[in-house]
Amino acid sequence: MAQHALSLRERKKQRTRAEIIEASKALFRRQGYEATTLEQVCAEVEISVPTLLSYFASKERLALAEDWYGFERVRARIEDRERSESTIAIWRSWVSETATWMEKNRRDQLKWLGFETGTPALVRARLALLQAYEDLLAGGIAVDVDSDPETDLSIRLTATTLAFGYRTVARQWLASRGTSDLVANANRAVDLAVEQLRVTYPQI
Repeated sequence: MAQHALSLRERKKQRTRAEIIEASKALFRRQGYEATTLEQVCAEVEISVPTLLSYFASKERLALAEDWYGFERVRARIEDRERSESTIAIWRSWVSETATWMEKNRRDQLKWLGFETGTPALVRARLALLQAYEDLLAGGIAVDVDSDPETDLSIRLTATTLAFGYRTVARQWLASRGTSDLVANANRAVDLAVEQLRVTYPQI
């Protein structure tokens, strides 16, 4: 009975989380990021601000909630001590999956990318996420090659290329209005990073 109640509670939390994200995105698009308050989002979902903050620590985290959720999924895979895949393989799988999803949802994704890149606060918030990815990837690659992610410049530059390279590809896709091949270009960015790493670690 307790397990069933927990399951119901978790499903309710997931629904509330999704409703908060959808309401916030609608408000951001309608009236702008800066003009939208957490109180307005809460009014749409009929919850209190403390309840919203129990899901998302800030407005920036709320705006990029789905992206941070993706980060946590990748982190769980990379930090799994029993993983059989390399960090590079995990990243390639992730960018292929997300790029495919973006292309399937081209219209909405292009609108959101345009909105995000035109909003300074979200550009800063995206930078924080990309830096988190860089640290995660550097740590994972260091484990794979038995090195130190803090002192190994080759690893750090590769992680930067992987994280920021994917974002660059997405921006190019936006500039092309969705006509460039996002999946192919995302994988090409991974290839370039691997080529860079193999200068120091041929075994990769």
